[in-house]
Amino acid sequence: MIWRVMLGYQGRLVEQAEASQLLALHDPLTGLPNRALFERRLHAALSAAEATPGQQFAVMLIDLNGFKGVNDTLGHQSGDEVLIETGRRLREVLRDDDTVARVGGDEFAVLLPMVADFGTAREIAERATAALRRNYILPAGSAAISGSVGVALGPDGRGAEDLLRHADAAMYRAKTSGKGVAVYDATIDTDRPDRMALFGDLRTLLDAGDPAAELVLFYQPQVRLADGAVTAAEALVRWRHPDLGLLMPDAFLAIAEDGGLEIPLTYHLLRLAVGEAARWHAAGRSLVVAVNVSPNCLLDEAFVGQVQSALATCGLPPPLLRLELTESAMMTDPDRALGVLRRIQQHGVQVSIDDFGTGFSSLNQLKRLTADELKIDRTFIRDLATDPGDAVLVRSAIDLAHNLDLFVTAEGVEDLTALAMLHELGCDQAQGFALARPAPPDQLTAACAQATEQTRAALHHHVPAEAPRLGQRAALRQFVHSGPTLATYLVHSGPSPGRRGRWPTTHRPATPVLSRSAHRANYDVSRRLDAGVHRRGSPCGWAGWLVRRRMARNRYGLTNMDVICIH
Repeated sequence: MIWRVMLGYQGRLVEQAEASQLLALHDPLTGLPNRALFERRLHAALSAAEATPGQQFAVMLIDLNGFKGVNDTLGHQSGDEVLIETGRRLREVLRDDDTVARVGGDEFAVLLPMVADFGTAREIAERATAALRRNYILPAGSAAISGSVGVALGPDGRGAEDLLRHADAAMYRAKTSGKGVAVYDATIDTDRPDRMALFGDLRTLLDAGDPAAELVLFYQPQVRLADGAVTAAEALVRWRHPDLGLLMPDAFLAIAEDGGLEIPLTYHLLRLAVGEAARWHAAGRSLVVAVNVSPNCLLDEAFVGQVQSALATCGLPPPLLRLELTESAMMTDPDRALGVLRRIQQHGVQVSIDDFGTGFSSLNQLKRLTADELKIDRTFIRDLATDPGDAVLVRSAIDLAHNLDLFVTAEGVEDLTALAMLHELGCDQAQGFALARPAPPDQLTAACAQATEQTRAALHHHVPAEAPRLGQRAALRQFVHSGPTLATYLVHSGPSPGRRGRWPTTHRPATPVLSRSAHRANYDVSRRLDAGVHRRGSPCGWAGWLVRRRMARNRYGLTNMDVICIH
């Protein structure tokens, strides 16, 4: 009898120990293995792979997108139901020997103890994201959830902690890029401790909203060559790192791009720049602020909303914001990119094609894109004064842009000789160290004054004694902006030989018109005699060349003058 009691007691102890171990190694809500059991199995897979040459395994980390919204709107009970259903769906797409664990609030981990190759791991990851994209039908209502999956392959000489860190970095890249699945790539996420540490610091900073304002913007003035006035400033980021000091963009932008942080970084800097420009505008200095945009932003559904939200929150008029995109930004999905940019422009925001000449330079896409500005890359400006080839390319780019009704900005102007040549070639704006270096907001006024002074001294701006000969576009531009009063000049050009027409070669003065605008100095005339330009006929064969208001505003800040007549 005593033995039976003792055996029964021992049995209950064993059952209690097994139950305690089960609770210690499993998640009580979903019944899935927890982090402790997952790491135990990961170490076992690592040992098995190291003992068997050629054997590979894969680790996945999965984060749920939209889970917080379920908790906030449908309640925590619905959130628990989502977690339970997520575990069930993941088990369905995995193999019998695979492990799925809940390792955090809405974070799951998967261990594939044996995979043939990279493709097998990615295929399973794609199946997992497809399973999570299906709507969750809950008692409180339907919930739209998706998953971001980061994959790391082992062993590759790495320990368990390294593999989990790699999978985490890949998962974050998948989440911020919106692509769903990302596989760790050693060529992107290098193992240099300084690079990984910097990536971690930047990620933490952006997740927290940069409470210490470590990311700051410097502004480089953009000068209108017609009169030396500063009309815009490009926002350039700096990082005041608490340990490393002031970091230039080259030190961390590549890390942000490789690690999938470029979209949240762009949105953060956009808000900073729009806020600063709104303060300039409120103080009576309405400068256009130019903000660089990551190409992946054009693929992000939230992009247009982010731009609109920044403008509305800060109270900045949309025409005072210019978004700069590289040529390559248009190449991934041209139709989608064009659609996004047109939506942006419908709200009055300007669009600039940055680093022109360094990318694919698709003339077809350039024709389709209704941009406002074309920026010639600094590589063509650097040797402009000494390399005839660069001069030819710059002249061609300027003529191309003007024929497409874009105004042209040259970046990277480092000597005043190049500035004078750009003026002669008909370039509209310039920026660079020769004019002013990027400056923090509190020093921007002084930087603008310096840029204006340098430009006017280099180009010797003056009012001509008489109207110049109108044989060249540059001469016409200088004529119409530099006179002390405004008059309409009648010129004889003969019949136009083509769609674009040709410029007149003689001139004679006529009666001044539009006297209410006579004090304004700067006007830009559209060259095109097509559907975009209104013709006004008369018995004498007169034609009115309508000034494009947007072009005049962007290039010269004008709004009032409408027509210059030619004969």
